[in-house]
Amino acid sequence: TLEKLIEAKDLANLLQVPLVGFLYLKGDGVLMTKVLAREAEDNPNAYEFVANMECRKSETQATTNGGTANRCNAYLDMSDAKMFRPKC
Repeated sequence: TLEKLIEAKDLANLLQVPLVGFLYLKGDGVLMTKVLAREAEDNPNAYEFVANMECRKSETQATTNGGTANRCNAYLDMSDAKMFRPKC
């Protein structure tokens, strides 16, 4: 969800490290990585998202116990992600 990305960005800011997203494609054995947020160029005390993303509201499961909730889900553009493939 977008909320989780914002929390991760805030943690990256606190730790002063870039926020990097990882996506593992199990069937292909490919690991994709992309910087999602980093220190703002005009304000070193703030972090900003640098990845292209689209937010869409959708109905999801509220908790592991069930129920429903409307949340804003973030869809990240991974077309320019770094790809790591197995050597074998």
